[in-house]
Amino acid sequence: MDPVRIALVGIGGFGVNHLRSLKRLERNGRVKLIAVADPALDRYAETAHGLRQEGVLCFYDFADLLEQTQDLEAVILCTPIPLHKSMATEALRRGLFVYLEKPPVILRSDLDDLIRLDPDTRTAVGFIGVSPSVVQRTKFRISEGEIGNLQDIRISASWPRPSWYYERSGWAGKLNVQAEPVFDGPATNALSHYVHLASFLAAGELPEHAALQWIEAELYRARPIEAYDTCSIRGAFTNGVTFHLALTHACRHRTNVDVRLVGSDTTATMSFGGTGIRSDLAEVTEHSASTLELNLDNFVRGIRGNERFFTTLSDCQPFLDIVTGMWMSSDGIRSIDASHVSTWNDEPNTVFHIADSDNALTRSMEGLLFSEMDLPWAIKPERVFAHQIAQYDLRSALAAASENAPLTATGSFT
Repeated sequence: MDPVRIALVGIGGFGVNHLRSLKRLERNGRVKLIAVADPALDRYAETAHGLRQEGVLCFYDFADLLEQTQDLEAVILCTPIPLHKSMATEALRRGLFVYLEKPPVILRSDLDDLIRLDPDTRTAVGFIGVSPSVVQRTKFRISEGEIGNLQDIRISASWPRPSWYYERSGWAGKLNVQAEPVFDGPATNALSHYVHLASFLAAGELPEHAALQWIEAELYRARPIEAYDTCSIRGAFTNGVTFHLALTHACRHRTNVDVRLVGSDTTATMSFGGTGIRSDLAEVTEHSASTLELNLDNFVRGIRGNERFFTTLSDCQPFLDIVTGMWMSSDGIRSIDASHVSTWNDEPNTVFHIADSDNALTRSMEGLLFSEMDLPWAIKPERVFAHQIAQYDLRSALAAASENAPLTATGSFT
């Protein structure tokens, strides 16, 4: 198999992980990195110098990369959320294959536009929760009836985000940037892999995803940002499987992502952590650090052969419905009173921690929303249905909310 001639857009932040994975794939003859682009190229001067020494073209501008790079086959878009749609659109119009980092977009309408531009399924999306073989085997064994009929999926995680996270760029913690939706937060960005995982596990067959039927969601901010840092979500898919998600960045300690699979016969668990993935239903063979490389190798195989991408644009439809439904159900974002929030350390590394959040996450695995735990800051949400979500204008809602949001940390746009 000839190596795929590929370009990486965005070499800072998570792009560093892409560079590392691409180098390993290049040594194995799977890809040939021929170009990179980043408007902050000077900030990564040492990296850029090393790439040039290897013959890789380096650009500040994505358009210049597309115009001046010969025989390009595919691009990896590891860029800020507001740029995803426009960059993917331009690449698809040029007939390129696209690896689009998660979340692909924030609006379901933008996703549908990309799907129409991609009738030949040339786009893979960088959700990594569904990719490892232990997850694939877990889903297969659920479909084989290992736990009876799957009834409920419960997921919880706490991943601290100190002040530097929100100050590192102009879009972190924002609802919009330059009129483009961002909706940054645990369920829509850092931990979105596991929101996407819920619709994957709920569907009966590989590689399907279950469609959303209804949702109840609570969105909170402990830190003074535009967006949210904590959420509690409950919903149901059209096949009757329910799901519960409790996720926060307003916490002192990082936990594993715990998954509880409630069946009619028994309950099974999965756990995603720094030492790998554990599952009651399948043996562990991969370390979580290799998942990106697994995704990129799948992307290459999809380009060169008939292997299906782990996540296509169409596979993201339930996730985007959940994103819109979250906002609708919660009726925006609720600020948690400072009396219920503690802080640690000094700027720029201050961590915000919601009182009793550890216990709240534990109880969420019983199938409870935060508002059902007698927490003084929690507010009961409204239930919204898929037909309501389809008619909702999330872009306008996010824009209006930005005007009334609290002051936020500032940072450069990269």
